[in-house]
Amino acid sequence: MDRDTSRLARAADATVVAELLYAHADGGIGAVTVTPLVADDRVVVALPFADRVLAQELAEADHVAMVLSDDRMALRGWEPLAVAARVDVDPDVEGHRFTDGFLDEELRKHPPSRVLADSLRDRRDNWWYLPRLLCRIIPTGGSRTIGPRNDPTTGVLAWVGADGLDVESVEVTDADEDSLRIRALSGREVHGSGEPALLFRHDYSQPDLERRSQRHESGRLDGAALRDVTREGELVLPDPPGLLERVRRHHALSKACRRELARARRGYPAGS
Repeated sequence: MDRDTSRLARAADATVVAELLYAHADGGIGAVTVTPLVADDRVVVALPFADRVLAQELAEADHVAMVLSDDRMALRGWEPLAVAARVDVDPDVEGHRFTDGFLDEELRKHPPSRVLADSLRDRRDNWWYLPRLLCRIIPTGGSRTIGPRNDPTTGVLAWVGADGLDVESVEVTDADEDSLRIRALSGREVHGSGEPALLFRHDYSQPDLERRSQRHESGRLDGAALRDVTREGELVLPDPPGLLERVRRHHALSKACRRELARARRGYPAGS
């Protein structure tokens, strides 16, 4: 097992949340929060079949980085880390490999899953939640220490440089309507030349992780500033959901998972 793989596995095992950032040849950059799961030094993100579009984007991305930047719920063994990687997606249509190898860890790290799969009865009723798209994170270009974050006003900056996708944890030191001035939390000098870039910031309720918020701010990295910024999403956590909202969420997730599973079981690529 190479050093980068072991280093990533050790840090991922000690945290409940990570960021995945990915870029395509057209210059578009995406970002998402995930629950990292670890078995035999393999780091896996187990997406429900409802997330087949995300799994496809990760598999087809030209550049991917897993970032462990948020120390708010980290345990001993965690370190702030960025690792260049590729993603191999393995559909587990029956859910046996996920259940046997990763479910216990997901229940420990991701409390919302306990509502759907904490008991044998839950797993029988919500059978569609156990089949997963097992996205294995395979380091490709070395690991690098970054600055730790513990505040949702900080974030992860990603931009496509000469050597692929570069990432850094940053704080915003100044902002106006269409630009953000940034500073790397590691003390590293960040200097762009007009490359497409994305600042990804997110928050979550602790310790239940039930409520989430995230903001994507896209633009071009010019020196130490992100310019021509377009924004999507909010950083303010939503109010706790009521009973009706919980029922609606459950129904929507169930419907999407069952739809994609039916397609996969007919022998077609999920979502085709």
